[in-house]
Amino acid sequence: MEENKWEIINQKFIHKETGTEFDPEGFNKFGLNKDGYDKYGFSHLKRNFGVHKETGTKRDLMGFNIDGYDEEGYDRQGFDKNGYDREGYNREGYDKRNFNRDGINKYTDTKYNRLGIDKDGYDKYGFNHLNGINKNTGTEFDEEGYDIKGYDRDGFDRKGFNIKKQHRETGTKFNPEGYDKNGYDKNGRDKNGFDRYGFNIDGIHRITGTKYNTMGYDINGFDKDGYNLQGFNVEGIHRDTGTRFNKSGLDQDGYREDGYHKSGYDRDGFCKIDERDREGYDREGYDRKGYDRDGYDKDGYNKEGFNKDGYDKNGYDREKYNKDGYNKKGFNRDGFNINGFNMEGIHKETGTEYDPEGFDIEGYDKERLQ
Repeated sequence: MEENKWEIINQKFIHKETGTEFDPEGFNKFGLNKDGYDKYGFSHLKRNFGVHKETGTKRDLMGFNIDGYDEEGYDRQGFDKNGYDREGYNREGYDKRNFNRDGINKYTDTKYNRLGIDKDGYDKYGFNHLNGINKNTGTEFDEEGYDIKGYDRDGFDRKGFNIKKQHRETGTKFNPEGYDKNGYDKNGRDKNGFDRYGFNIDGIHRITGTKYNTMGYDINGFDKDGYNLQGFNVEGIHRDTGTRFNKSGLDQDGYREDGYHKSGYDRDGFCKIDERDREGYDREGYDRKGYDRDGYDKDGYNKEGFNKDGYDKNGYDREKYNKDGYNKKGFNRDGFNINGFNMEGIHKETGTEYDPEGFDIEGYDKERLQ
């Protein structure tokens, strides 16, 4: 650790060697001489801030300003404000995409980055990931006829599967040998008899050769002591607490002792705060406005005031007719009342003001009226 050569005396920074406010080179604690110039010759006085004492301009003899940058924005070491030189490399020798001058990636130590793309934007198959063109063919397909996503002109990959995971020859999700796109058969096992987790039918792991995988868990997810990754055994007892709950108070399914999940919902899916599910319905199945999932309230009517049969509380449908087909004035869709009269009092059978029995719309017969 560099020795502190300054001390505070009478509220001033005094240099220990000179006993003054200035070091042996004539600069104070803040890097300024008695005339207000820094070591590069720039003034820090308010009246001529940033002016160089020899050039009388904002730049020194080498073209640098008070902040140490030239007209192109590079400092005395040749780096810009972001730390990159004129060729685009930082002080470690890597560009903004983390490739060095030899094209080696900083993190993978190969010519490809973590996405499998090289310094010039090409993957190992020669595809440019900006435009999808293959550098060897000058087209969107490589020498073998596959595009940047690995599909040929007919939409099948190198294994013969299309984007729907159907095989070219069988038309199913399995190839002629009976394996899917990922190399597993209908039982979920590869050609060597291992499943997606690396276990064979006897529970032996592909890599370790034992019944435990590289993390120490068996085919059922339990370690040699009988606990899973979350620390619970098959009975749901936690390794550390000896109870059904871990140190955070959660059981193996993530529920607390009060029956609510760490997300705030119980096993039936209702929130502890407002007793509603994630869709906003209460335990009776109604939302905050009082409607169920089908849009009806507790009386069986929707927002428009109609029930499931299409009638309102007064028994009329949207066209204002009741179940018998009559409106509030007693006329049906054809314009006749239950006795066969229209609104003008004409009977539909006789074409007169009287029905076949001689009665009018008011129920009076001809003779009485006469």
